[in-house]
This record gives sequence, structure tokens and C-alpha cells, in this order.
Amino acid sequence: MGGTAQKGNWNTTPNEQDQRHILDGCARIVPSLKDAEILDTKVGLRPFREQTRLDQQTITFNGRSIQVINNYGHGGCGLTTFVGCAKDVVAMIREAGAAPWYSARL
Repeated sequence: MGGTAQKGNWNTTPNEQDQRHILDGCARIVPSLKDAEILDTKVGLRPFREQTRLDQQTITFNGRSIQVINNYGHGGCGLTTFVGCAKDVVAMIREAGAAPWYSARL
């Protein structure tokens, strides 16, 4: 349902205070969630980066050169920046000649 922004926190144990913070924040948007039963809690690590990494690099794997596109480190801005970053990734793939020129619309 949500997450926390705790720079430098590497604790993987679920925290009741964090759970309450997330649930309260979601309930402000969807009031019916206020008394929702918590069925399970997962804690994931999301290392902090000063800026988004969006670039292309060549690596060697099993004797072959492979193009890798790095696209991560969006942090709390992911929802704001994902469309622009996705367009940049598609452009990189097309420039490398690795994708057809489809033009899908949702």
C-alpha cells in the first residue's frame, strides 16, 4: 500500500510505527482503509541515490558484448519521472537498432 522515505535505514524487520504511518496515509485518500486488517508486511531495501541513473553501457558476458540500459534511482519521484525516463529508454533501444518502430497507444 505504500512505503517510507528513510535515508540510510537498512532494517528489514517490519515496524508497527511505519505500518501505521502507511495505513494512515492511505486512509486519508481512501477512508474505508482506516480499519483495514493488515494481512502481511514486507520490508524492502531501496538504496538512496542522489540522482536518477539513466544511461547505457556495454558489458561483456560469456564473451559477448551486450548493451545494458540502467534506469533506476527514482526514489520518491518515480511516479513523476517514469514516463519521461521510459521514453528515453525506448529511444536508446531504438538508436541501438534493437527494437522495431511500433507506436502503441493505451
